[in-house]
Amino acid sequence: MDSSDAERRIKAYEAEAIPIRQGHTDADPTLFSPFGPLIGRRRIDPLMIDNLNSEVDLEITDGVSSELALSLDLLCNTGTKDRSLLTVFAESVSRYVQLAHGSRPSEITFDAAWIVSQYANTASPMHFHSGDVAGILYLKTPAMEPCTSNDNYLLGRRRGEITFLHSGRQFLSRSVISFVPVVGDLYLFPAWLLHGVEPFDVPGERRSLSFNVRVDCSD
Repeated sequence: MDSSDAERRIKAYEAEAIPIRQGHTDADPTLFSPFGPLIGRRRIDPLMIDNLNSEVDLEITDGVSSELALSLDLLCNTGTKDRSLLTVFAESVSRYVQLAHGSRPSEITFDAAWIVSQYANTASPMHFHSGDVAGILYLKTPAMEPCTSNDNYLLGRRRGEITFLHSGRQFLSRSVISFVPVVGDLYLFPAWLLHGVEPFDVPGERRSLSFNVRVDCSD
């Protein structure tokens, strides 16, 4: 790495010190999140969601929790007239890595993609993925109430929220965060980051698409 590249990367990391919560008074501290994994979230075109669900509906048995492997050809041929889902995923991963790492990937390789269809009382135990970056896109969700307590994150996990776990319990360091799944939300995160879903107890299907990619930032 030459000196100009090193300087560019240092400046990129300095620029990431963005407040996650601004203090409202002189006595309130401004909080930053300079350490640990960064989770990205963006919205996907509803038409792409509808087109993909139309394809998947043919392969999913209603009322039965299951997993379905997807071919990359299907993602190449699904989307809108202008762009495929695979293209949107690649663009999203590239931008996420650029913001979190400080440099745009020179190459992105998709290893696998699959559908997870879940119904009431089905869990996804804590796990991690292969590759460098993992993505989860929500295609269908049951009517779940969000967690109403900030004191016990387990309360939210019972409702089918996706929960990310980093490291152990440490003073002044948050290690767990949960998100309510919303159709069209795409989450991107380091593939090694532990995540899982506790069972929900309401009618309806919780359907998501997951993928793993390898990222080369050598250039």
